Amino acid sequence: MERTKSMQYQETDESTDLYLYATTSSDFYRNTIKPTIENLQKKAEKGTYDVEKAVDAYYQVACEAAKLYERQFGQSFTVADRFSAAVDMEENYRDDEILSTLVSKYGKYSPEVTKFQSSVFDALSQRTQAEGIADTFTIYQVNDKAAVEYRSPSYMQANRLAVDMKNYDKTYTAPLMRGMDLDIISAKFNNGHPELKRYLDTSDIIVLHRAGKDKAFWLDGIGFTDVTKDFLVTLGRQAAKETGENDQRPSLLENLHKKQEQIKNADRSQKETGIENRSHEKMDRMDAR
Repeated sequence: MERTKSMQYQETDESTDLYLYATTSSDFYRNTIKPTIENLQKKAEKGTYDVEKAVDAYYQVACEAAKLYERQFGQSFTVADRFSAAVDMEENYRDDEILSTLVSKYGKYSPEVTKFQSSVFDALSQRTQAEGIADTFTIYQVNDKAAVEYRSPSYMQANRLAVDMKNYDKTYTAPLMRGMDLDIISAKFNNGHPELKRYLDTSDIIVLHRAGKDKAFWLDGIGFTDVTKDFLVTLGRQAAKETGENDQRPSLLENLHKKQEQIKNADRSQKETGIENRSHEKMDRMDAR
């Protein structure tokens, strides 16, 4: 399908209404959306899934939904509204239908799923360059292998090891496109990249910078653990050190020690309260006699 200048993603109340109208109708899903998904599912299993061609397919779906909506409510939709609804459909059904089916059939870390996620990453990266997205993701990789490499967050906490910036090198930064998530990013870099120290693996960290906010995630072998409070604090401390400022924010271990101390104090207080209550009860019994 040839794209026009009007086919730019812009989420509006109208595009959201159209998206919800199409995706919440059981009849429309069964008769129009499901056949589209099944066709795209076959392409995904063959390794030929194309994000932009999938959007084109959902654009036809959005146009059919727009006709029904106009017939029912008398409201029409612009090309941009229909295109934006189509982009949202592709993102939604790619994850909820197509990817979930691939994972169920082949396994989360199978070559089929990795190839699919990697192709999605490449397609979204091209879209990012065209649209000039300001959001980014950054990969940090371990440089002190003996201390923390291939360790889980639970191991780090049990052994009082901090997720510390000094153990990491920033190895890669790229635009973060709408639709990109941690699974897509990790699948793309699992087999390495020219700018990475090695392939992405357990204990490496991905920082997502979206809408002016940062979130840091630790690769823990079976998924991702949010380590934002700890890792980004150490980043802030390093920046403060470089600028001569004093950053007093607590680290994960400091917070952990504080929490443990609070628990001990609470237990001690509870025990003291219990002893005091039992003492009062004993005195009351003696008075009763």
